[in-house]
Amino acid sequence: MKKVFIVICLFLSLSLYAESEHKLYNVPKDFMGTYIPVQLELLVKEYMSYEKALNIIANSHYDILQLREDICYSQVRFSDGYAVKRKDFETWAFVEKAGEKYILDENGASYRKITSDYDSEGYEVYAETILKIIFSDVLENNNIVINGSNVKIYDETYKFNLWPSYVDDFGAICLSGCILKIEGISANIYATEPIGIWESKPKKI
Repeated sequence: MKKVFIVICLFLSLSLYAESEHKLYNVPKDFMGTYIPVQLELLVKEYMSYEKALNIIANSHYDILQLREDICYSQVRFSDGYAVKRKDFETWAFVEKAGEKYILDENGASYRKITSDYDSEGYEVYAETILKIIFSDVLENNNIVINGSNVKIYDETYKFNLWPSYVDDFGAICLSGCILKIEGISANIYATEPIGIWESKPKKI
């Protein structure tokens, strides 16, 4: 009985330590929300490839930041969530520039606030931000409509998932099981190659 009591006490102590290690204080309310790495946005624009950009920042940035009142969550490759440690958060800087809010993390990496939401809607805005870069040359085309993580091409809607699909260096993103590729220097012609058992293809724009 005594051993059981000791084990329970140890478990509670570890739980309280884990909670205290990630509990944040004095979070600026105006800065609560979802953030995207600034470097990721720049790299997506440069390479027109979401996954290549995500690979480049893998060891130097948080993939996403969702700052709440007393905790901040991030993701590893959008498949493994975790909480930022308080000791790291306490070194962050909060900057407002040209009407936008930014976080500078413990390594000096910068993140731009894209929405005040820090739940599932935050992921939708994150996905939409990426999609609007990838499709930037054809956003005026009436045949393309972007809404959150959904892309409507002509009359068919495709889903963009943030977790990597391990496309090659020439792939932009994966839409509903299809690898979208950009052809040509002007990046205004889009083609797709199906993967897995998904057979439908978005049409060329």
